[in-house]
Amino acid sequence: MNHVDLALIIMVGGAMMLGFYHGLVRQLAGIIGVIVAVILAGRYGGDVGVALTSVIDDAALTSIAGYVIVFLAVSSLVSLLASVLHRVVNLLFFGWLDQAGGALIGALQGCLIGAALYHFVYAFADAGTRDLLASSRVAALVVAPFSGIIEPLVPVILRLPAA
Repeated sequence: MNHVDLALIIMVGGAMMLGFYHGLVRQLAGIIGVIVAVILAGRYGGDVGVALTSVIDDAALTSIAGYVIVFLAVSSLVSLLASVLHRVVNLLFFGWLDQAGGALIGALQGCLIGAALYHFVYAFADAGTRDLLASSRVAALVVAPFSGIIEPLVPVILRLPAA
């Protein structure tokens, strides 16, 4: 076991514990909330920005402010709804299922973050660090399954060489 293994175990384990703490409902709501917030902010942020022109003179700044306002409003609303739903789930004695599902989602998030960081570090590492990364046993479990998701989303410079 090397330092890369230890870092990946801590990362995935930490994300798993946070997922357990937050629960499945709030974990999924967080993911869905960000997606919906981005979509709605893109759609209505400009309209909110136009409404801000009486207060802010800079058109670019009003556009950005409108986007941020809609994004934060939607994210906050989804978070509030998730908290209420989380309480209802716990009242119905499904708290254990919520926590177990949250731990699973947290572990998956930790693996995705670990795989993305692995790609980033590998791209800028020297030969010795690349050997250390390649000798990681945990990376084979964490990075390989998620490389198919990460590869198309990162710039070419951050992609791992073909094996």
